[in-house]
Amino acid sequence: MSEIIKRIKNKTYIIKKSTRKNKKYDVFIKNCQRSNNIRSRSRSRSRSNNLSCKQLKFITSFGDTRYEHFYDKFGMYSNLNHLDLKRRKSYKQRHTENHSDPKHAGYWSWYWLW
Repeated sequence: MSEIIKRIKNKTYIIKKSTRKNKKYDVFIKNCQRSNNIRSRSRSRSRSNNLSCKQLKFITSFGDTRYEHFYDKFGMYSNLNHLDLKRRKSYKQRHTENHSDPKHAGYWSWYWLW
């Protein structure tokens, strides 16, 4: 599994194994732009003709390969799962901010690793 696609709040995020040192995952967003080309009068109602989503924009990296996590929902680092509910509760108490915005690493760690 080389990449995972998640659709959150009408945006498409791509999660890949990180190329950065000691990081587990990199998050990218599809950079979609509407084309201004006039469509032919065909009866096709496909929206894919209007959008160009070829470029990926880097958002953040999250997770550290040197540490365990509660449960890896992506599955690439399932060997680091500890499944300790006490440690999970402590993590959630310490990291209460930045878990509601997908632009922050805390969001991805909160929902996908812990």
